[in-house]
Amino acid sequence: GSHHGATGFNIAVKDGPSAGQPVPHVHVHVVPRTPGQLAHNDEVYSLIDSWVPSGAPNVPPPLEIPPDEQRKERTEESMADE
Repeated sequence: GSHHGATGFNIAVKDGPSAGQPVPHVHVHVVPRTPGQLAHNDEVYSLIDSWVPSGAPNVPPPLEIPPDEQRKERTEESMADE
């Protein structure tokens, strides 16, 4: 359905400082979207990450992803054990 003219939604869950959580409780952002709203659709993620209820924009910690050759292969079983 549409709300405020939205034809879609982005949903982001932030739980913990390393997730870029700007306030000390888990929260969910539900962002109504319309076609052509942003020049590049993926800009919505940095906008969500920098949002705070007041004050300076939030700066989430950098996401460090090792190169593929440094990553260990994992099975469904090993991931379930984690």
